[in-house]
Amino acid sequence: MLQFVDTLREFSLLTVVIRLLLALLLGGLVGLERERNRQAAGLRTHILVCTAATMTMLIGIFAKEVIDLTTDPLRIAAQVVSGIGFIGAGAIMVRSGRHIKGVTTASGLWCTAAIGLAIGAGFYEGAIVCSVIVLIVMTLLKKLDRSLLFKDTDSFIYFEIIGSENVNQVFDDLRGLSLDLTLNEIMPPKSGTNGNVGVVIKLNNPVNDIRKVSNAIKKIDNVAFSIPDRGTSDTI
Repeated sequence: MLQFVDTLREFSLLTVVIRLLLALLLGGLVGLERERNRQAAGLRTHILVCTAATMTMLIGIFAKEVIDLTTDPLRIAAQVVSGIGFIGAGAIMVRSGRHIKGVTTASGLWCTAAIGLAIGAGFYEGAIVCSVIVLIVMTLLKKLDRSLLFKDTDSFIYFEIIGSENVNQVFDDLRGLSLDLTLNEIMPPKSGTNGNVGVVIKLNNPVNDIRKVSNAIKKIDNVAFSIPDRGTSDTI
């Protein structure tokens, strides 16, 4: 088995095809998870990033092994690390100066590029293990990350008011709940519903079950919905 893997490390047309196909597969697995979460950088983007990184490494190896240029194969591949930053930046959006979206996707793109470089270099074991780790982080650890949302000392709740004319009435009813809270931000509605007003409040005291507080706010007249929120969040 090990001898077969060592054979695949040689530079030939067969190994080039195998490496590009492996890049398609591993990049596609990471991209599929992002696609399922409806991220801007999804299946196709991750496949292209992984394949391009693999091809970049292969070009460096080709220049040294076949054309016999006196160059370091890693010099060309090193540009992938800096170049992927531009793509990653495009996946990150900052909304209302506080909500950050796309950091996980941008990090995934960077990991996908590293996976592609490993494949291009013939480091198949590292590429596969790294892909498994990335998928574990993006799937299993996502649930853990969300569970921590309800254990923060500072708890935030986001809700939307139906119509700006009802803001004062909702705030009056909110004060009637006798909660120690601070108005954190009034913002455009995340739902995109015309006429709605988005509100983020901060509960100053630790809350055992923030869902119950959120449900109480939801029952206030002219509140469209209410959900737990974070002061600053990466919308995975």
